[in-house]
Amino acid sequence: MPRSLQDILDSADELADAFEAWDPTPDQERTPTPEMLLRRAAYKRAEAERQIADAVVAARAADVPWRVIGESIGTTAQSAQRRYRTLVRIAKRNVPIATRLVPIAKRNTRIAMGTKSAQQVAERAARASKPAARPSAAAGRTKARRK
Repeated sequence: MPRSLQDILDSADELADAFEAWDPTPDQERTPTPEMLLRRAAYKRAEAERQIADAVVAARAADVPWRVIGESIGTTAQSAQRRYRTLVRIAKRNVPIATRLVPIAKRNTRIAMGTKSAQQVAERAARASKPAARPSAAAGRTKARRK
């Protein structure tokens, strides 16, 4: 039974009027479940993080010092710089912020979900902080004598 475009629009208007006029009684109202409340809170946190990231990028573009940024978000200058410096660097290249957040979110998810254990992260940090070992001249002579 094909309907005309006008029939569909009329039906949509009727539904819109019904929704606008609906006044639920107390027995029709649903209380949010703990899962719904948790999802809503997680969404709000993600939105707040996005707004903070945008504000930090804008602040750095205006040459606001990391110390002031850190104080504003309730942390030290060093931890604010560690957390947001990648976003600031990418913003200088004019990349949209949604694109900037994806690699960071993936990295944080890998660490949080256990695909990278805390031990792996610590080992990588330790390797990065150690200077590369240079073979000494004495070590080369010892190998030559053994042959």
